[in-house]
Amino acid sequence: MPTHKDDFGLLAGTCSRLTALDLYYCHGLDSTVIEHFLASCQKLCKLRLPCLLQSVIRKSSQREDIFLHSGSKERDSTESNLLLPQISAAAWRPGGCRNNARLASEDKSRTYNDEVIQRWAKFYAYTLKGLEELDMSGYSSLSSSAVTLLLSPLSRNLKVLHLENAKHMTDRCLTKLAPQFPSLVTLNLSHCVNVGDASLCLVAKHCTALRILNVALTKIGNKAIQLFAKKCRDLEELSLGCPYRIRDDLLKNLLNNDFSNLKKLIIFRAAASEFQYSLNVARTKQIHIQFDNNTLLPLFIARDYPQANCAELDAALALINSDNSQKQIEGLSKLAYELFVPFYDPVTMDNKRYVAIQGGIKRIIHLMGQKNPDGVKTNATITACNFSGSEKLRRVLLSEGVLAPIIQSLKARIPELQLASVGALWGYLEFEDVAEKAIEMNIVEPLLFLLQTTSKPKSSWPVIGCLVCLAANAGFRKDLINSGAARILATRYMNLEGELLMTRYLTALVLAFLMLEKDKEEELIEEGVLDLLASFLDTYTPSVVAEAERESKLRWKFMRPFFDPTLSRHLVVQKMGVFAIYVLSFQESYAKPMTTEKLIGPLICLTWSKHRHIKQTASTALHAIYNKLGVSAATIKFSTELVPTLEDICIHAIQHHPNLCGLRERLEHESKIEESEIYDDESDRHVWQGGAQHPIPEVLKQTLNLGTLLATSRGENRPTVPLGMLLPGNNSSSNNNSNN
Repeated sequence: MPTHKDDFGLLAGTCSRLTALDLYYCHGLDSTVIEHFLASCQKLCKLRLPCLLQSVIRKSSQREDIFLHSGSKERDSTESNLLLPQISAAAWRPGGCRNNARLASEDKSRTYNDEVIQRWAKFYAYTLKGLEELDMSGYSSLSSSAVTLLLSPLSRNLKVLHLENAKHMTDRCLTKLAPQFPSLVTLNLSHCVNVGDASLCLVAKHCTALRILNVALTKIGNKAIQLFAKKCRDLEELSLGCPYRIRDDLLKNLLNNDFSNLKKLIIFRAAASEFQYSLNVARTKQIHIQFDNNTLLPLFIARDYPQANCAELDAALALINSDNSQKQIEGLSKLAYELFVPFYDPVTMDNKRYVAIQGGIKRIIHLMGQKNPDGVKTNATITACNFSGSEKLRRVLLSEGVLAPIIQSLKARIPELQLASVGALWGYLEFEDVAEKAIEMNIVEPLLFLLQTTSKPKSSWPVIGCLVCLAANAGFRKDLINSGAARILATRYMNLEGELLMTRYLTALVLAFLMLEKDKEEELIEEGVLDLLASFLDTYTPSVVAEAERESKLRWKFMRPFFDPTLSRHLVVQKMGVFAIYVLSFQESYAKPMTTEKLIGPLICLTWSKHRHIKQTASTALHAIYNKLGVSAATIKFSTELVPTLEDICIHAIQHHPNLCGLRERLEHESKIEESEIYDDESDRHVWQGGAQHPIPEVLKQTLNLGTLLATSRGENRPTVPLGMLLPGNNSSSNNNSNN
């Protein structure tokens, strides 16, 4: 058994005719070990890289054997002495892999980052070209450009491709790759959360030989599913997710008429009641349909509940299970206001787990149904709202079918029931698939009606919160504007006195998002949206808003949409976007997600802005995040994880000033900016306080081909950006946006 990473080089050198390499459970291996095999084994047909999925890593200690395969047994006997013999299970136990990697774990080269993948694509393209099967599941930290680079050398003979959890893979990346693999038989894109219909339709068009397709928890919609049914006639197994993007009636028709060879259908995080028509057709056609493959309820109730108030919970459950409406209301109120709060208390969590184990969730959702009295429905909705205090618990309720009764209650035009339902709905709309389903169910009209008829400022807060979630999605903005949302919000903001700060802040966010709809800009400007945003920014500081957000215990699930307004061509909208990012930086709970979602890079780009106001705010927010992460100056200077990607810089280059917002000056003269240069005018001094300039990381200085990027801004020939990342847009779009 190899005991040092150099020994793997010797091992790889002895098996040059190896055809299959399976390192799926060897997640502790140094990345240089893979390079030894890529360099020596140029006849590889199957390659399973170490899986980095946390669920697989946890289970790997239970695996009994990990071994190398050496081609088919039917090989010619003259080659048999050159094939690597099967290594025994005792030699390749997972514990051994982890022990061998213990020393290497401190070596940066063992991490599978963009730099490593780029090196593989450059030096081992010949080996990659011969692959027929590639599994690289769990590489969630890789950028879309790195994934594109690694897959580009692969040949048209590739038959199996697993890219599970490639979170940063985008539609643009998959669109470029889809025509390259017409022979694909198995494709796994599950948890590729940034992949949607735009690219999946191309996959359906070019990869017509598919037999197994997993697009669970992607942004797949009805259009792509229809195209897969039409083009991929040999499809035998289909895994879907994000069920709220998929219509039951459409899926029923496809199962009945188009999916002629389908044998197995898996729908993740969905309740059978939401696909009743499809379920009936599947049974008729003898298609095995599975709904509970990834449901969160069994995982939630699997743990113990040592601190649960069992006696009180049993009493409350007995009341809600009775047939008397007054007793039901009493039991629901007991759960909602006493046993399900405070949200993040360990006792509360155990109480919720106990209720779920006893079947209380299904009973609560049943009491939300339209056949129950209004008082019961209202209290059941409030109980469901207080149960769903976290993202995980919201998903638990969604998998049990909570969305439909919430939206039905919102449309009931009963004030108490509407307010209860909108409070429950807000948290769910942060899930993009749920928001799409809610729009399909026409929730905009009842939300705006409720906003106009609600007199209490605090009651309007969750309504505007729902509108923030909808406006953050580019696909919903035009519908919101056409429904009069901007006019209603602007009028309410200007006319009501004593409005809560959070209500004003949420209103400003909605209007900033709506200003990104270019076709409606002039209409919104006439309605005074820009003046309203300017008034808000002149009146409030990020620290005051952050304190109000903290006191209200508001926690956003998404953060990336807050960066969208910074790309507006209107300066006041850019300021509003940076303002919102600064507000996020005050809460420690947002610091780590910003790193994992690769939002630090776009924020660094904002610190290069030529506008002093934006530069100062972004820099202050950036350093606040670094402080919460405990990042040292040395780490900032050399870390590849805390610098912008080329894609971030390219987008920033064409959306803002033609000299890359002062990046060239920052690279050449990294001196401190005088205080007099930080502020646009004296009025900014009382609003924006503090914030040192962010240093340019050494790794960025060494790798950034600045001249190539700046060529586009000067209107020269479109450059080829280093590392294969094509600059989005074109020269004309760059010039049009260069005056921001």
